Amino acid sequence: MGTFDVALTVINEFGSDTEAKTDYITVNVVPLPVADFEANETVIYQGGTIDFTDLSTNNPTGWLWIFEGAETTSSTLQNPTGIVYNTVGTFDVALTVINEFGSDTEAKTDYITVEVISGPVADFYANETSIEAGDIVRFYDTSTGNPTSWHWEIEGSSPSVSYQQNPVVVFHLPGIYDVKLTISGTEGTDEEIKEDYIEVTEVTSIYPPGWDVVPTSSQHVIAIPLEAHPKVFDTPILPGDFVGVFYLDDFNQLKCGGATAWTGIENIAVIAFGNDPYFPLKNGFSVGEEFQWWIYSMGDETSYPANAEYNEALFFTDTFYPLGMSGLTDLLAGAKYELTVLEGWSGISSPVDPWDKNIEGIFSTSFSNLVLMNNFEGLIWPDEEINTLVNWDSHSGYNIKVDEDIILEFLGYAEDNLSFDFEPGWAFLPVPVPCELNTADLFSDYEDDFVLLREISGFGTYWPAFNINTLEFLYPGKSYMFLASNPFTLEFEPCAGTSKNAIPANVNTVFLNPEWGTVKATNAFHTIAVPQSALGNLKTGDIVGVINSNNQCFGEARYTGQPFAISVFGDDITTTSIDGFETGEQFKLLVYRPNENTSFTVDAVYDLSLPNSNQFGINGISAITNLKLGANGLNGPSSQNINIQPNPSKGIFKISGIQMVESIIIMAPEGDKIYEGTHDGSHSTSIDISGFPAGIYLIRFQSKGLPVVRKLIIN
Repeated sequence: MGTFDVALTVINEFGSDTEAKTDYITVNVVPLPVADFEANETVIYQGGTIDFTDLSTNNPTGWLWIFEGAETTSSTLQNPTGIVYNTVGTFDVALTVINEFGSDTEAKTDYITVEVISGPVADFYANETSIEAGDIVRFYDTSTGNPTSWHWEIEGSSPSVSYQQNPVVVFHLPGIYDVKLTISGTEGTDEEIKEDYIEVTEVTSIYPPGWDVVPTSSQHVIAIPLEAHPKVFDTPILPGDFVGVFYLDDFNQLKCGGATAWTGIENIAVIAFGNDPYFPLKNGFSVGEEFQWWIYSMGDETSYPANAEYNEALFFTDTFYPLGMSGLTDLLAGAKYELTVLEGWSGISSPVDPWDKNIEGIFSTSFSNLVLMNNFEGLIWPDEEINTLVNWDSHSGYNIKVDEDIILEFLGYAEDNLSFDFEPGWAFLPVPVPCELNTADLFSDYEDDFVLLREISGFGTYWPAFNINTLEFLYPGKSYMFLASNPFTLEFEPCAGTSKNAIPANVNTVFLNPEWGTVKATNAFHTIAVPQSALGNLKTGDIVGVINSNNQCFGEARYTGQPFAISVFGDDITTTSIDGFETGEQFKLLVYRPNENTSFTVDAVYDLSLPNSNQFGINGISAITNLKLGANGLNGPSSQNINIQPNPSKGIFKISGIQMVESIIIMAPEGDKIYEGTHDGSHSTSIDISGFPAGIYLIRFQSKGLPVVRKLIIN
């Protein structure tokens, strides 16, 4: 390689001569290719992908990649992408390049490391991170490891918490905000926090956030007189609040096509603008497109969808036409209903059809308190990660169990579909109006078409065939189970009522006989009718209990002189204890007569025309045609013979009259068991619980017969 001289000497008979040429010959290097490359990642999780980039020089014209351990082991592309590695380990990568002068190979040993996924790995991105106030942002989950639940905490947004995989939110206020995603899966949990991720800048506009209007030459005027005073949740809007009409753009997004502020002192008009055909994107209403009304409250900085009623005397009403004129007679943005749900099992519904029907969203502030909710369409059971309900159905009622009292808020439209079609069989019945209803009046025209109506996880029953009505009223916020015998349509009448439900305390428990304890409602129930024919041996005030094979009471009712029904409850699937009957388990009936402090065995005769007779069935129905009271005492301890001295005491006392007692249990006021012991059959025993605080305690004396419960006072 270099530059070289050449000299030539010639001779003949007369002499010689030399010619020398300096730097006459130039020798260049042959341009062989030089291989080189890089990967966008060298450490990935199993199942991940890698993109490779060729960095070779000297103009290669051909490439051969060798990928050890990859799903695709070779490639002739210059820059192969999406190479999948499914095998855990460390792997080589080699690239051979060629041109017209030769070839070269670059091999990188242990270049790619593939790690096993030990759990979910959280990650996400937003479609926009720099926006103006009022803009919508869409978040996309890109987590790996098969997560099954998502918990977003999006600072500054509405909503600020979401359980959807890919939430859509609005940012109303300028600022710089953090975003946190926590995911969970079968292999564990992980979280990703992106600080200062969303920047929201202020918008200078006369309109509310996201309500900017594009004026065009095509216009339709809509008059809103003072007497049509717009309302949000039945509350008239204030001066400065906005009303507007919206259209759908080319991307199916709502855009404001006309808006104005409410003054409260004069009639106003909204000018709706039509689409400009010379603009490349749709920027206004199409001819014949329906107006979609919204109200913006400056007080709570929220937009609400609204329903409009139009002046039918005008030629135009609810659709856009150039030079059109319409007028409103009313504009109402939704209804609000506050529902209190008591701890334990109950039945719920709502007279408001929510705008956001996602059940997890409805329970956003109390989802951790939800144990289980179901109807015939599915269930949501958070502890088991089951949700086949997804969306709220305002035309259905629900069984629900919560671990403490909660309040749900429904924001939407008052339910306007008040017609319910029933087929033979069981159905959930909500109360779709916000006022209480007289049960007998509501069903007076349909008594030939149904069997019974009963509370969900409650004790009231309406059973006309047996003249039973312990369910005098139906209440909004509650739901009921309904057994139809024929197809029919039930019509509710619209009514004006409260925006809150009023559920009485202890609606899902009953405590009539201390010796039987508290009966707690579950979501599995059976109804036993006690009609007029079976009342002959009962006295007013008697309590009829339904006992299982372990002498536990799971259904009871008081006889008030009228036919009645007993709600009997099955085992609660959400607990490990026995708290109800098993399917097919036989009933044992007892009668307790409080004024005589006496219990009786019962020989019950059942109506064999009903399906369940004397055995428990979920949604089962039975009827007793005759009740015969048997022996009293029940071969157990008598509460009249048991004596506790002293009582009150300091916690040291003697119990006598307990020869038939097999065990003694003492319960604290809070329900905790503080003493349990077997008894040897002697006449008396002494107990010392002086280490416990003052209060009223319960002592349970258990034998082969019915247990006896007595009060103990420590002072």
